[in-house]
Amino acid sequence: MTLWPFQQVECHALPFTRLYVAPRCSLAYCLWLLCAILLVVIPLFATFATENVWVKESFYRAQPAVSFTNELFLIASGDTVNSAVGWSNQPSLQSLLPPEVKVPLVRSSFSDPNHDG
Repeated sequence: MTLWPFQQVECHALPFTRLYVAPRCSLAYCLWLLCAILLVVIPLFATFATENVWVKESFYRAQPAVSFTNELFLIASGDTVNSAVGWSNQPSLQSLLPPEVKVPLVRSSFSDPNHDG
């Protein structure tokens, strides 16, 4: 047993490493080289084969959800403030109409030939 001031102290340690080498013409080196090349070539080929590297033009088309409810609110203004006429088939909007109410002939259709809403 040594005295405390004279004990050896570990200041720095290096782990034990082992290095394996192979000549350039060995099977291990050729396999390593093949894997390194494929690691670069396969993603590069897949990227250019899909032709989506850079988006050159893009668009988005949305179909609106529209339904025809057969509700109408119509106000036509004239030359003066008192010459406005209007009509509505909604009872809740009758208070917004001008004093003179005229009933028009209204035709409606549910057909939508191009189905765009």
